[in-house]
Amino acid sequence: MPKKGKKTKIPLSDEEQLLLFQQRLLAEEEAAKKKERLLTQFLKDKLAKEEHNSVLNLNKINTQWRTVLREVKTRELHKDIEILSQTFERVVDCKDSVIKSLAKDLTEAEEQYAHALRSHLHNVDQLLALQRRRLSLLEENYNMELEVLTKEFETERI
Repeated sequence: MPKKGKKTKIPLSDEEQLLLFQQRLLAEEEAAKKKERLLTQFLKDKLAKEEHNSVLNLNKINTQWRTVLREVKTRELHKDIEILSQTFERVVDCKDSVIKSLAKDLTEAEEQYAHALRSHLHNVDQLLALQRRRLSLLEENYNMELEVLTKEFETERI
């Protein structure tokens, strides 16, 4: 009985060898095509994954960049606010001093007006007193002349 594990090799003819060689070539070609398709699919998947990662990383970079820009802009705005606040305080102080100066000028002007009014009223009172004296003198002269004329008239009448 022949042994089960061993096969005896029968020499192949040229045609059979050629056929076997062609089959091997076809099998190798198909294996190479299959390997190429797998490699192409792998590379496409890898490219898609890289593009996806690239988009994600670009979004992360943009987000971080925006954060940095916001911080810089915030600092700039805080500085601008501080400068504007100081400028505003200087303007307010300047206007306060102008208001105080104008209030002082107004008080002085009111005092001058009151003094001028008192002086004017005093002068008017003096003029009135002078006029009353003149009027009383004129009235006395009139009464004296009237009395003289009345006496003359009375003496001539008699």
